[in-house]
Amino acid sequence: MRNKKTNVQRLTFGAICIALSFVLSCFICFKLPNDGTITIGSMIPIALYAYAFGPAYGIFAGLVYGLLQFLQSPYFLNWPQFICDYVLAFVCFGLVGFFGAKSRFGLDNGKIRIKPMFAGIVLAGLGRLVCATVSGAVFFAEYCWEGWNVWPYSLAYNCSYIIPDVAICILILCVPAVRSALNKIMPQT
Repeated sequence: MRNKKTNVQRLTFGAICIALSFVLSCFICFKLPNDGTITIGSMIPIALYAYAFGPAYGIFAGLVYGLLQFLQSPYFLNWPQFICDYVLAFVCFGLVGFFGAKSRFGLDNGKIRIKPMFAGIVLAGLGRLVCATVSGAVFFAEYCWEGWNVWPYSLAYNCSYIIPDVAICILILCVPAVRSALNKIMPQT
């Protein structure tokens, strides 16, 4: 019976986190001309889910979130571009799980340990940056700024929205009231 309850808890918490991430992704602080947006912490709910239940669950939630992002703003050139931009880039959110409750970093008396959470979010952001940079250089080279090589262009362009997006997530998590609220809803795994 306990196993069934745990699975329902994981599924429910995951669905809520995916929905919250999707809703937060609609609150756009800044949108770049060739896509790429800075949001108000849309990565936090998926990161929290990965932190609570581990990388496998986080990767799955990131996959679902990536597919929802495609539905929200579809751009399809070919299957490799789709996989790079909407699958691989968003499953990187699951990397937070390597720093979470199931990892050696664990929880502090059932509370989120903020430094491992920050490290996980930075790692997830770097993973997303790598995927977006490869996609930009391989599939969107025609948008390269005049006089730039395609790889530095893609890296600069993608850094211009991914780094601020990650920084906003970290800043939000620095707010004591936010951490307190997250600790109250953190499932006991």
